[in-house]
Amino acid sequence: ERQSFEESLMMATLTGQPWVWTGKFYHRSGEERWLQGVARPQRSEDGDVIWDGLMINISEQKRLDHAIANSEQRLSLLVRSTPLAVIEWNCKSEVLEWNPAAEKIFGYRRAEVIGHTAVPLLTPHSSLSQIENVMNQLFQGAGGTHLIIQNMTREGKQIICEWHNAPTIDLNGKAKGVISIVQDITDRIVTGK
Repeated sequence: ERQSFEESLMMATLTGQPWVWTGKFYHRSGEERWLQGVARPQRSEDGDVIWDGLMINISEQKRLDHAIANSEQRLSLLVRSTPLAVIEWNCKSEVLEWNPAAEKIFGYRRAEVIGHTAVPLLTPHSSLSQIENVMNQLFQGAGGTHLIIQNMTREGKQIICEWHNAPTIDLNGKAKGVISIVQDITDRIVTGK
C-alpha cells in the first residue's frame, strides 16, 4: 500500500487539496496495522510544502469492522439455510425479512411480502385480533412469546405453526420491531408424533 500512500501524497501536494488516506502497514514486529491520515498541505512563501494533519492508528476499528462483517455473514447464512421460517417485522407489522424457509412454509415469495403487512395473509380471520394483540405487546417491548396457532398458506391451505417471537430493541431500549422464528408442525400435530 506504500504506492497508494505516496501517490495520494503527491496528488495532494500538486493540487493543494486536503489529503485523506487509509491503508495497511506492517510493523517491524510483523503485526498488521491500519492507519488513517488526514492533512492539509500549504505552500510557504519559499515554495516548500508544509503539512498540517495527523495519522491515526485505526487497527482496532478495522478488526471490529472485520469481526462484525464475519458475524453478519454467518448470521445471513444461518437465516438463509435454516429449515425454520425467519420473519422480521417493523412496528407497523410490515415484513423486513422473509427467508427461503418462510417462502416454503407459507408459499409467498420474498418479493411479495417485503414492505407489506403479512399478518392478514398468514392468519385466519378468526385469529386475527389475537395475533394483532400479541404483535402490539411485542412492539411495546414486552418479552417474547411462544404460540402454536393455525395459519394459512398462499394457496389457502390451513397449517399449524409454532411461533417464537421476540421484540428487537434499539440502543435506547425501545422496541423497533419483532423477529419471529416459525416451524410448520402440522404433520406432528396430525400424526401425534
